Amino acid sequence: LKGLEYAGDNEWEDGTIYSPDNGKTYSARATLTDENTLEARGYLGISLLGRSQTWQRVDRDAPNLETDLLK
Repeated sequence: LKGLEYAGDNEWEDGTIYSPDNGKTYSARATLTDENTLEARGYLGISLLGRSQTWQRVDRDAPNLETDLLK
């Protein structure tokens, strides 16, 4: 996710999201549903034509966590 702007009420919009599956970048919006859950949506043109993913925060002591990512 990149370039999102806060729109109020735990929602961000007008950003982009990169898909490593196909190498393309899409328009994006995101909603923080609670302190550990982010709903990210990538789309073409309008938000109805897209796909959403739910991202969960990982604890710092989670097994197999790459510690270089925490720096």
